[in-house]
Amino acid sequence: MLIVIETPNKHQLKLTYSAKGDLKKVELVKGRLDVKQWSQIGNILPPKFSDVKNYSFNFPSIKYTEVVKVKSLFSQFSEAWFLFYESSKGYPPKFTAIEGKCLKDIISYLTSISTDDNEALATWQALLSRWNDLDDFHKKNTDLKYINGNINRILDNVKRGSENKPGYSDDFKRKVASRFQS
Repeated sequence: MLIVIETPNKHQLKLTYSAKGDLKKVELVKGRLDVKQWSQIGNILPPKFSDVKNYSFNFPSIKYTEVVKVKSLFSQFSEAWFLFYESSKGYPPKFTAIEGKCLKDIISYLTSISTDDNEALATWQALLSRWNDLDDFHKKNTDLKYINGNINRILDNVKRGSENKPGYSDDFKRKVASRFQS
């Protein structure tokens, strides 16, 4: 957890907090502080992450801003794939540099055919959520190397599957087929 403090004198400090919320590190990012200022700086530093709101209320001339880290596109894609793989197989996948490269290639391709990164991620998530609608051959191959090498066929298969939803249940089709056989 990170907080950036901006003082009225244009000093900027970065505060790093531990996972438990304790102040772990203080860095001067902008400006210079003399010895006297360093000795007084502790007065404006929230010792706990949960104290930041109170400090911003007590020191209105000082700006306290939480820095929110945005997950990279690669992290979002890999997180979606790990969840998909673990839920379908029951165990986490092995992920090596080869799988990482394949995932980067998939990301590159999907971003090239999408209007933006969000659409590319949504396409990836839709593909994974409809995996069970694929042909049996594709369904068995959940490996990133396979998906990367066959991405066009897989996307086409998902698209065809969503366009050609049958109007009759499989049970009804079996009954009709058995009537014709007898």
